[in-house]
Amino acid sequence: MWIVIEDFFGKKIALEVNASDTIDSVKAKIQEQDGARPDDQHLVFACKELEDCRTLAEYKIQKGSTLYMHVLGKYIHVDVSGNFVRVRLEGSDTVADVKAKIEAREGVPAARQELWSGLKRLEENSRTLADYGVERDSCLCLKVCPTPGVHQ
Repeated sequence: MWIVIEDFFGKKIALEVNASDTIDSVKAKIQEQDGARPDDQHLVFACKELEDCRTLAEYKIQKGSTLYMHVLGKYIHVDVSGNFVRVRLEGSDTVADVKAKIEAREGVPAARQELWSGLKRLEENSRTLADYGVERDSCLCLKVCPTPGVHQ
């Protein structure tokens, strides 16, 4: 059967599952598609947070049901042409590190990326996000430059 996972930003993921699947195994499937680690995921159905060891059947989750997902952890959200992409942060990630993650996930070459936090362009690839005041759950805007290295 198919169910839908919807996150805080309205992004939806369709998952093929069995009624006998545990919530933990559903979280693993979400990680395969979305990248969010199972330990960081909190799933809710019918106003109840779902426990990892229980099955979909125990919660009466059926074909077409929607589970709501909240992801904890150190993430920022990057607006890529109107679609928000969640990027996991590690320790003291630099601007270059974030661009590499966006390139790996979205296919936009790092050399063509220009990241913005509000009205501030994150210009120096060697600086950390913290240097620019970017914290977890911040939203950045990605501008794709037509020519690598030529920023407008």
